Amino acid sequence: MSQKLNKTKARYIESLSDKATLLKDCTKNIVFNFKFFYSSKSSGQTFEEWEKDKILADLNNKLKNFSSKTVDELKADGTLEIYGSYPKGSRFACPAVLSGTEAVWCRLRLTGRRRLIGFFSPDEVKQGKTFYVVFLDKNHDFAPSSKD
Repeated sequence: MSQKLNKTKARYIESLSDKATLLKDCTKNIVFNFKFFYSSKSSGQTFEEWEKDKILADLNNKLKNFSSKTVDELKADGTLEIYGSYPKGSRFACPAVLSGTEAVWCRLRLTGRRRLIGFFSPDEVKQGKTFYVVFLDKNHDFAPSSKD
């Protein structure tokens, strides 16, 4: 009987180690925070607009996929671009609450011209932990390229 208890105990301890490793690995992945989410007639779109256009599910699927990656992986595959300061040619107005902050502005490429716009805090940009979502950008208006 004590041999059975020892095997059970050993399996339990092993499972704890596996869970600890899993949780430790998860802390390297990007996470999303919508505290500063903003939309106005001239800057970004609402979730309701994306739902009406039948593209909200795509955003949710992308967020799920992005959440399994690190910032370095997202940069390497071209999904994440870090602008640094707020782009001068942006067609979006910077929300007043974020104006003059040291936010490190970025974009995540979704599908086609769609982008998710946000920032990292300066303290976190190297670790790339929390991406603060600010805008949904359906038409690549936040930082348009010279082709736009």
